[in-house]
Amino acid sequence: MLCMGTGLLSGFIGGMGQYFLPEHQIIVQTYPALVLGTFLFLCGHYVLRIPVSNPLLSCINLVFFSIIGWRASIDIGYELGGPVPFLTAGILGSFFVALGWLLSWNIRSGLLKYILIVIVSGAIGGLVFQLTDKFFKLNDDIWTFTLFIEWQIILMVGIAFAHQKLKTSF
Repeated sequence: MLCMGTGLLSGFIGGMGQYFLPEHQIIVQTYPALVLGTFLFLCGHYVLRIPVSNPLLSCINLVFFSIIGWRASIDIGYELGGPVPFLTAGILGSFFVALGWLLSWNIRSGLLKYILIVIVSGAIGGLVFQLTDKFFKLNDDIWTFTLFIEWQIILMVGIAFAHQKLKTSF
């Protein structure tokens, strides 16, 4: 439940950037991922209480992989996603988040199972948004909030589920 709240807060803060940040390309291309990576760290370290020897390095790693995932999800997943671009973007973005998570927390067993669980959560988040985009005509502000909040909640729930399944690996 706390991971769900972490996803909600992350999505809300990420969505708020459209109101107070300047429209500089580097900011637009990294801010949402910076927020997500930071909240992934907070979720892992403080909510799930995963021990880590170097918290700063883990946080930087999660931000780095979140930026890669964010850019890949938009520039590759969405742009080349065919008839279901948000689903494709969700899968691609969650794949990089999963890799960053595994490296940040030094997980060495159950890697494929963990990655698959997180990818499925990213796919579900992308599918939910794909359907939302198709059936509801949202204005740009609500569209962004809906995307960020629902995807990040579903992603964090998937990560918490994967953590429960692999708890003995930590």
